[in-house]
Amino acid sequence: MTATHDGRRVLRTAAVGKTDAEWFERHGFAVVQHLVVLRRDLDDITSLLHHSPVAGVDVSSHAFARRLARRADRAIGDALVALDGTGFGGDWQLTVDALFHACRSTPTHRVFVARQLGVDIAAPLGYAIVGVAYEAAYLQRLVVAPKHRGRRIATTLVVAGMTWARRNGARRMLVNTEPDNSAALALYRSLGFTTDADGLVVLERATSELS
Repeated sequence: MTATHDGRRVLRTAAVGKTDAEWFERHGFAVVQHLVVLRRDLDDITSLLHHSPVAGVDVSSHAFARRLARRADRAIGDALVALDGTGFGGDWQLTVDALFHACRSTPTHRVFVARQLGVDIAAPLGYAIVGVAYEAAYLQRLVVAPKHRGRRIATTLVVAGMTWARRNGARRMLVNTEPDNSAALALYRSLGFTTDADGLVVLERATSELS
């Protein structure tokens, strides 16, 4: 994908493993981000049932249309992108089109949105994107508004995603995060995720180098 970084137009890869990273490096790309990969077996998720819902918070799930024609989908997308910027600033924040692209990257997906009971979904407290491909589920995005962190909203969103993924045939869930994101690592490990030996990297190359 193309992106803007430090005022430069760059080509940026998705998160890739060691073998793919070596290919990109041979072709002039440089690593700009390291990621830790965690996984969780979903065959037994009964231990998740003790996670009680957060009082006064409702979690709804949405499957967005393949096209962006539905006005309701677009309105939710705008609200989620605004929230996304509180967790992923700068180059890493999703646009509405990137949000919908993430949803379409797996054969089936759900977007879980947390909101205060009685409050319109256009004011979300947090959201998560979960996709399922064959027997693997991917927690693709997780953001909670800064002033609502520490209320177990992130836990509620992840548990909702894991439960839905298991019901839709997934046997395991994978997620990645930055190695210095101690809050995210603590959350995932509290829910039974373990760290993979091999991580992922994101690489970039300036578009001017391609001319």
